[in-house]
Amino acid sequence: MPGGRDDWQDMSMHRSRIALICLDVPHGDREAATAFWEIAVGASARTGEKYPEYSAFDGAGGKGLLLQGVGDDTARVHFDIHTDNRVAESERLIAAGATEIGGQDDWVVLRDPAGIIFCVVEVPADHDSLVGAQEWQ
Repeated sequence: MPGGRDDWQDMSMHRSRIALICLDVPHGDREAATAFWEIAVGASARTGEKYPEYSAFDGAGGKGLLLQGVGDDTARVHFDIHTDNRVAESERLIAAGATEIGGQDDWVVLRDPAGIIFCVVEVPADHDSLVGAQEWQ
């Protein structure tokens, strides 16, 4: 197993799947980017209550689309993996070769072996984004 560990199968059972495409834009570009993506995907943006720097686009073509204002000048795209057990999923991915680089209370930020950044976000077990999710043991 890449990353030097082959015990990822021993992690507690959980589910996960790629659930969101996230557009990271500089704070100064957030308003214009939000207006553009509303037109591009034909969906209205809804600003988050807990994290107002995030805007979700409801009904944006199947996958969830989220736009977030970031504190640097780099625009980029990343994805979020939703899971019902953030710790187990993060440990599974670290065992496969990912590196933890940050996070908040609700998510952890990881980097894959090629340098691609993504987030692992814990959601309730009955969350819509986990319908059809992969089960891990």
